[in-house]
Amino acid sequence: MLSNLTVRDANGPGPLRQGTAPANGAGVEIVLKLDGVDDVTALYEHFRSRTSAVEPLRPQPWGLYDFRLRDPDGYYRRVTHGDAAGAP
Repeated sequence: MLSNLTVRDANGPGPLRQGTAPANGAGVEIVLKLDGVDDVTALYEHFRSRTSAVEPLRPQPWGLYDFRLRDPDGYYRRVTHGDAAGAP
């Protein structure tokens, strides 16, 4: 179940740096924060079976358990569980 949705402008360093060519979704990250690890895993398996534009599901050093993908419109999406204080 979705517990939080965040849309951020990502004009700083990292995977969301704006490229030289204009594109839909450039510089925007959409974050889906789910209630449980099982929910994140199920959604990861769903997307992984349908597209190659999915980064691996993994625990992050800063305490989140997530994966990332770019949708057909060019938007960068992160599906996550946990918080920076510790997860999963």
